[in-house]
Amino acid sequence: MEHSSKEPGVSKQEVHPGWMKRHRRCADVPNQMAPRQDKERSHSWAHRQIPTRCSIVLLFLLGCGGIGPGTEPDAMSSDDHRQQAAELERQAREHARRSDVRVGNASDERFGHPEGIEQYNSTDVYRRLARFQQQRAREHLEAARILEEFEEAECGAFTPEIRVACPLLGQVDGLEDISNGVRVRLSEGTDPDAAITHMRCHLAFARSRGRVGMQECPLYLQGVRVEPVEGSRSIDLVSDNPDDLEALRRRTVLHTSDGEPMGRK
Repeated sequence: MEHSSKEPGVSKQEVHPGWMKRHRRCADVPNQMAPRQDKERSHSWAHRQIPTRCSIVLLFLLGCGGIGPGTEPDAMSSDDHRQQAAELERQAREHARRSDVRVGNASDERFGHPEGIEQYNSTDVYRRLARFQQQRAREHLEAARILEEFEEAECGAFTPEIRVACPLLGQVDGLEDISNGVRVRLSEGTDPDAAITHMRCHLAFARSRGRVGMQECPLYLQGVRVEPVEGSRSIDLVSDNPDDLEALRRRTVLHTSDGEPMGRK
């Protein structure tokens, strides 16, 4: 037969041109619809993001107005903790006043899209910020309480005048560097137990005041500990922070023998 002599398969030229035209038109339908679908999805997504974006921006702008340092006790003095708490409570009252549970919700029709915002109170961010600031204020007050109670526990036997006095002046015979600090050798007639008690009180006093006011005192360095040396009149001032060891030794030299530099081994 005549058809059997032709090569198998059908060439592009043999496909009916009308079929090809319809095929191209059908294939283009998804591409023609894609921009509209993408636009609708983008429209819906943007509207759903409005509450979140507004909240983030407002929290950033208002939250920068005085949250301040951390609320851990050693972040500042007890007085500063109480001042921070008072300021945060004032801000919380102001933000609570600006919140209004009666504010209506944005309706779906407002945006003309079935996936519009279901509920959105534009003042809710103020209420949440007020709660956050109230919690921070409570943390500052707790930090102040911890510092004050610690000082009282360590300094209960000392008057305010004794608490502020440097316990190293006039009581030291010599110094010796040790691996984690400095060893203080007390002078004859000095009671080591009384000296240790006074030093630990001074540590607590410095801590409750944010270690401000006597920057050259070795006991004002954060993390310094006072440890007795068994069977001797010596006391070790030690720190677990290697970066503070040189400052600890230098300050100890400057604060011994009535402020006159003293040699050390």
